[in-house]
Amino acid sequence: MATFRYHKPTSFDTSPSTHTFAPHGARSLHHPIDPDIALYTPSKRMRLMNAAVSRTASGSFLVSKDPVTSAHQIAQPVLEAPLKILAPNWALLHAKPSKMSRIELEGYTEDLQDSLSSAKTHLQSRDLIIEGAHAQLIVQGLLCAKQSQSLYAQEMKKKTDRAKLFLEGKGRHLTDESFTQELERVEQEKQGKEAKKDKQKASRAAKRSEKASIEAEWCKLQEKHIDDVAKWVAVCKELGAKNVPKKNWPKKPVRPLKPKRAPGPREIPVALSSAVTLEDTAQDNENRVRGFRRRV
Repeated sequence: MATFRYHKPTSFDTSPSTHTFAPHGARSLHHPIDPDIALYTPSKRMRLMNAAVSRTASGSFLVSKDPVTSAHQIAQPVLEAPLKILAPNWALLHAKPSKMSRIELEGYTEDLQDSLSSAKTHLQSRDLIIEGAHAQLIVQGLLCAKQSQSLYAQEMKKKTDRAKLFLEGKGRHLTDESFTQELERVEQEKQGKEAKKDKQKASRAAKRSEKASIEAEWCKLQEKHIDDVAKWVAVCKELGAKNVPKKNWPKKPVRPLKPKRAPGPREIPVALSSAVTLEDTAQDNENRVRGFRRRV
């Protein structure tokens, strides 16, 4: 299941013409069949599983690209019980062969063979039941994954901006005032969205332009710094040749800092700012009058 989750089947894998099965008993000379399935890689197992599932009538939709619907159903789970066969004689485990005679050992050996044969049958039937249960779980997991994809596609579906002018499927007078107001509201919302998109587009363009100018300025500063360092090295060599003390040498040019984007102005609503200004002005005038009366 982990391999199927991260390696989705492609159209090539699920195509009927991709996987061709040889007739029964025929073997390829170039690609011999490996009977040990445990040696198969996960990708090879995925290819075999996709080929097998895509050929079934009830499970081909699990590996297809088509979305799953309520009409797609998988087979009902089959609950298998262990076979009703003779259980091994576990009492033979407590026997003491060292105290048996030859005839008793021969009988004990035959009983052990019968018990081992019965135990082998039990193990084979149990393994087949577990294998079938695992196969059913894989099919159910594939169905759950397909259903999750369909639900995700429905949840992430884009919302349409088309207005429902005829609510509840009832007729409306096209000259009615409410209908006209609804049309105006829809048009205003549409214009507002367009204006918002244009504003965001202009803002992104301005940011790109500013970033390009900052990068150009940064490149110039780096080049200038390299030139200054080269001149400083030449001066230091000249002073060193003249035996001038190092304390009298010029300092190494400082590496410049990369310029940053200037912070944009903080937007303040006009109504709020004007209201605050009027309130502050009235409060200041009242305080001044009170102070003047106290002085008088």
